[in-house]
Amino acid sequence: MKNLTPQEQVEALESAWNLNPELVCDGCQKPLEIDMSCLEQMLESMRIDMKDVGYVKHVVLRCENGSGDHADECDDNCTYDEGDRYYGGIICHNFNTWVDLWDYRFANEKKETRVSYGAKLLV
Repeated sequence: MKNLTPQEQVEALESAWNLNPELVCDGCQKPLEIDMSCLEQMLESMRIDMKDVGYVKHVVLRCENGSGDHADECDDNCTYDEGDRYYGGIICHNFNTWVDLWDYRFANEKKETRVSYGAKLLV
């Protein structure tokens, strides 16, 4: 693969993982989408990745149910915010919106893609 700029690497990861059926929410099993509200965090992460390892390895995604009806009902006392409890079959992401994904496709060595709590890879 030709050398891509950091911005192109971010865009490639976003394209590869946005609504990808191989990455789903733990709660509702729907594919996750790139969380563009986290753009500043992703750009900062891109800068850190480039400094630390020389390639972009991290993107942030979210479940579309994170902005659903239950999230609107949540308050600071919500008990469904840790990803292991459900309300009406829908996971509450009101306090746990982001899912971090590390994809090492631009690394010089083969590494397995991994994901933070709140989602699972089906590959």
